[in-house]
Amino acid sequence: MPAVLERQPARPERQDFAGGRPPLASWFRSVAILCTAEEDRLEPRLDTLLEWIEAYDGWYRTVLGMTEGRNLQYVYGREVSFIGSFLTSVADSLADAAARLRDLGLAVSVTVSMAEALQDPERFIALVSSPGVRSVGLHYTADDLARSTEAVRLTERVLEMPGLSVGVLGEAAVLEAIGLFSSPAYCRSDVTAYPCGEARDDLPGQPSPASPVPPSPCFSRFRVWLDASGGVYPCLGLLGLEGLELHHLGRPWQESVFAGRPYPLDLAKLARHGPVPLGKVPPAGDSGLPSACARHRQEILSLHLPSSSA
Repeated sequence: MPAVLERQPARPERQDFAGGRPPLASWFRSVAILCTAEEDRLEPRLDTLLEWIEAYDGWYRTVLGMTEGRNLQYVYGREVSFIGSFLTSVADSLADAAARLRDLGLAVSVTVSMAEALQDPERFIALVSSPGVRSVGLHYTADDLARSTEAVRLTERVLEMPGLSVGVLGEAAVLEAIGLFSSPAYCRSDVTAYPCGEARDDLPGQPSPASPVPPSPCFSRFRVWLDASGGVYPCLGLLGLEGLELHHLGRPWQESVFAGRPYPLDLAKLARHGPVPLGKVPPAGDSGLPSACARHRQEILSLHLPSSSA
């Protein structure tokens, strides 16, 4: 298996997004935005973000040959995910954005904490019932135990909304203690559960810590990730790492890796094989990332990758 990381980083090279079977670009069909809203304004700015997504969508369709009638299968399953805090404060703007993205053929998902949803339930319901919103994620923590009855009732309202895909995020012990697993509406619904969060000693049924697993191909974890500052990255594990931006919303499209700027990691090899451990870096602490991703991130930090800016 070829090594993705060497002791010294390889010379940055252009990425062949059109090559491979399937093409590398096909693994970047969706966009996820880690955002926040301050003073009723989304960061990154929504108008700038939508302009960038439209440019990205045009690039995606062109590089995969869709404009010539090829690879049309990669138009399916594309999504823009808004993940962050205080999103209900910009519910109207997000609803308008969802409609605009829907016109591009992109579904929209919104993920918020249950605590935030409970601050203004009606506005939250109005947001997730917007025509362009296709899925919602609800993140539960132990702090929601104090309002467990309200949390369950609001979750049941969301589950009863037609055509909406629902995911719940949180420790299984927390979800059980809140009473979600006892809800008839939850039990008869098609819900996806995503275990996450830190274990607590005061809750029953805590699972054993997960043991490290061998690296797996990165293709399933690839998507375009944006942070609140406008940085663009290929996966959550590389988010915020200096020199590993694919682009930035404040720069011209021509300066992006998508447009040909060299990049220090071989994304195609990562997609096929995953990161190869160097074996010289201690395991990372609890970062919330899969163990292979956390270790890969720590190894990159230990190598002090230089900026890849042209």
